[in-house]
Amino acid sequence: MSGIRIRYGKTGDAKYISHLDVMKVFERAARRAEVPLMYSSGFNPHPRMVFGSPLPVGTSSEAEYADFLIDINDPALLSEIAGTIILKLARQMPSGFEIMGAAFFNGDGGSDNIMRIICAASYKVIIPADAVIMAACPDYSLIAGLMMEREHLPVMKASKNRTAEIDIRPMVLSMETYMGEYENMVFKMLLKAGNELNLRPELVLKAAEEVCGADISDMPVLIHRTGLYARPGEKLIDPVDMPGLIRVP
Repeated sequence: MSGIRIRYGKTGDAKYISHLDVMKVFERAARRAEVPLMYSSGFNPHPRMVFGSPLPVGTSSEAEYADFLIDINDPALLSEIAGTIILKLARQMPSGFEIMGAAFFNGDGGSDNIMRIICAASYKVIIPADAVIMAACPDYSLIAGLMMEREHLPVMKASKNRTAEIDIRPMVLSMETYMGEYENMVFKMLLKAGNELNLRPELVLKAAEEVCGADISDMPVLIHRTGLYARPGEKLIDPVDMPGLIRVP
């Protein structure tokens, strides 16, 4: 048994497709591309695919990941045809989806599957200039520094059953704010992500309101995920560069 890890992007109309429907998109594309997927056993078998941390609908990305188990037991054969598999799959993806990288591995992924290894995510958040002017925000470049200097960043987080105050400061790894094109306000942030801790950029904007003295969390913003990361050692790395994986040329 072997597998392929794919990095893909979602832009345009694709960013409005739900996580469940993204899985269906890949399943259909893999079937049309004749990818030799492994299937579960039982009455209703389904492809053995694992997807990384899901995005909220409406968020674009250049760093989504999926692990597919492949019904090929010969590592040499997989090495020979992995590039062809990725090329055929890419040709079957609908508009807005782009395969941006891939690697293959031997075995079933186990504890190293993409859902389990993700520990951080990076985002670029753009607030249009007219919204910023209406909010009367101060110097953009100061906001991130003021936030990172704080020991605590309390925000109210709503869940299905209740709303509670949480401190997001331990989950903000780094942040930068600056003026972008057309005088837009830009946040670049690296946040903890994964099964145990997962911080969404919308909560960072809520915390920024107190610092900049403006109501920005309800502004029309553009959120783009620029990276998902694993940490097999001391440094964060692209999941397709994990030890034991071989990049597809």
